[in-house]
This record gives sequence, C-alpha cells and structure tokens, in this order.
Amino acid sequence: MSVYIEYVVIDNLVITALICLISYRVLKMRPDKLKTSVAAVTGTCAAVTYPFLQLHFLWLLLIKAALFGLLSVILFYKKVRLYKGAAVFLMVTGLFGGLIFMVAYIALGDASAALSLPAYDFPLGVILLLPVGLYYVLKGVVSAVRRHRARADFSFKFDVTALGKTVTAMGYLDSGNLLCDEKTGLPVIVAGAILTTGLLSEKQFELIIRGKGTEVCKGARYIKFDTISREEQILTVPAENFKLYTGEDANILKVITPKEVMLGLSFKRLGTGCDALLSPLVF
Repeated sequence: MSVYIEYVVIDNLVITALICLISYRVLKMRPDKLKTSVAAVTGTCAAVTYPFLQLHFLWLLLIKAALFGLLSVILFYKKVRLYKGAAVFLMVTGLFGGLIFMVAYIALGDASAALSLPAYDFPLGVILLLPVGLYYVLKGVVSAVRRHRARADFSFKFDVTALGKTVTAMGYLDSGNLLCDEKTGLPVIVAGAILTTGLLSEKQFELIIRGKGTEVCKGARYIKFDTISREEQILTVPAENFKLYTGEDANILKVITPKEVMLGLSFKRLGTGCDALLSPLVF
C-alpha cells in the first residue's frame, strides 16, 4: 500500500501540474507557478484520500466535481472567465486521461489491466515528465543558438590604440549606446572590464582607484550618463587609433582617424559576450 500511495502522489503531482501548465498555454496565458503548485498539491491530497472513502459512487462523483470547480477557481480566478478556464482545464484533463490509458495499454497490451490501478511498477508521472524535460532542454539549446547567431550578426572585430597600448578585441553594436563626450561631442565606445584592465598599466589603475582618473593620460575626463535607476559616470580617454573589421582582417569596415572617438573605461562585465559596446555613431 505504501508503494501504491507513493506512486499516486508522484503521478498526481506531475500530471496535475502538467495539465495546469498546458491549460494556461492553450489559453495563451503565462503560467502561474504558484497557482499551479497549489492546484497540484490540492489535487494530489484528494487523490490520496479517495481510496479511503467508503462512499457511494454518486457521492464520489459529486466530490470530484466539487474538486474540479475548486481547482478551476485556484487556477483561473481573476485571470480569465471561469467557465472558459474550466472548459479548457476539463478538455486537457480528458486528453491526459486518454494519454495515460494509451501508454498503459501499450506497455501492458491489455485494456482491462490498463484501466486498473496500479497498472505499472514505475510512476507514470516520471515517464511523462521525461519528454517534458527533454523539450525544455532542447528549447534552451535552440534559444541559445539563436541568440548566438543574432549576436554574431552585430559583433565586429576591432583594433584600438589607447593609453599607449594597441589591442584587438570584439565589439557588440549596441543601438542604445548613444553616449557622447560632453565636451567634444565624440561617440564613446564602452570597454568592458577585461578590455579595460588589459589597457591600463599598474600605475594608471592605481590612479583610478585613488580617484585621480583624469591623470591617466591627456584628455581623460569623466562624463555623466543616466541609467534606469540613477546617474552614473564613466572615465573616457581619447582613442589614438581605431580600426573596425568585418569578417577577416583583410576586410576593413572603417578606419577612424586619431581623436575622433573616445573609449569609456568600465570595470563591469558586459552581458553581450564581447569586449566592448560599439556606438552606432561610429559606423
């Protein structure tokens, strides 16, 4: 009996949760994880209780109908019209019932055995959960590949000379980077933490830490800019040379003459997978 109850708990938690999530998707709604969890636990508690109730079939039917109404309220109250949500929930539940019977019938080869409980020596909920987990894994992989391809379309190799050093790095064309030097009006390319530390010498880094960033080189100055939450500032230095590539080294997209672009030194890690945020104003 203990093994049977464990199977009932696992199966009902998984299957009820899947029914709830699919119902939300059918209704083109964003799944509510909290409501789904509450509904799954409520349905599972009822399923565990049914075998111990010595009631007439009609009374059990009424209890199940009441439970169905309760789960519909839990899932769809103030989200969608209850009758619409309940209808979809009932439809998806019926489809899952047919799916469970089909799986059990294929596994056992006998309809009467497929209708009996327990019909298998392994929780069916786990079996159903495996393809769902595989779906989300594949979905994540596909999304990652698409993001990588989209990012590659806006990524450019570049050479920059600043602070007496010349480095080669990858930049991401950020259409939101319209930052310009307040004094000269020159566009600012924002260097990430790795590129910034690669350009700075130990002495220059120490000057910035001590609040004397304007002394790292001639023309260095702080400029202010607004973020969503507050106003910030970034240290900018003149780029002595800037060369932008497309594809291989031989395909030079643009060469910017000295002192026509500023380089912002940031110690933050960029979330683009590149070393710098390029300004559309340099293209």
